[in-house]
Amino acid sequence: MHLRTNAPQPGRPMDLDAMKASGFRNAGILVVNLDDQRLNHMDVERLKAIGNKLYPKAS
Repeated sequence: MHLRTNAPQPGRPMDLDAMKASGFRNAGILVVNLDDQRLNHMDVERLKAIGNKLYPKAS
């Protein structure tokens, strides 16, 4: 049996976008950089609203 890992291998550059895509497709985990040029202003505002709902600032 061969085990696979997503851990970075020494000397191999990590493809962060591929890792994020895999995490979303396989585990439903979304990692987003709000400065991503593929997002428009409305996308960024929606993501900020979701982030603030899930992780409000401590009072």
